[in-house]
Amino acid sequence: MNSLAVSFILGVFCVSLSTSMKDPTCRGQKMEVAEPDMQVWKDCLKEIAPEINTEDDQAKIEKKIPKEKMACLGKCFMMKEGLVDDKGMPSKDMMMTKINATMPMEVMEEMDSAMGKCVDETGKGVDPNDPTCMTYQPLTQCMMVAFMEICKLKD
Repeated sequence: MNSLAVSFILGVFCVSLSTSMKDPTCRGQKMEVAEPDMQVWKDCLKEIAPEINTEDDQAKIEKKIPKEKMACLGKCFMMKEGLVDDKGMPSKDMMMTKINATMPMEVMEEMDSAMGKCVDETGKGVDPNDPTCMTYQPLTQCMMVAFMEICKLKD
């Protein structure tokens, strides 16, 4: 797969999108999210919050995801998309590679910097064996805020 990171980001931090799941954008530029990547997002969402209709508009979905489930949504993506190392820890290199394959050129450098900082500052606190997923929360929150600031709030 060639655009895992943004599907990861979409799934974990979907509140940052201003359009429907079918046409994600960042600063008005189309993001390259392949259908198989979107399917993983939908699969994780169905696992974590089965009551949500993944065909709804993004704005409806973002309001329905329980906050306490966002971290487990992040964990699901990281595991299914191979964004973790052999110990189950977030892989900065893998995330950066996938972000670069997906994000518009206009935001790539800024996104790399912000996401890399999130992984550096919060990724080491993740416990792959945490059944509550709460150790993923600082990382998912950091990445969500960075993605929102870069893609939505600066539009």
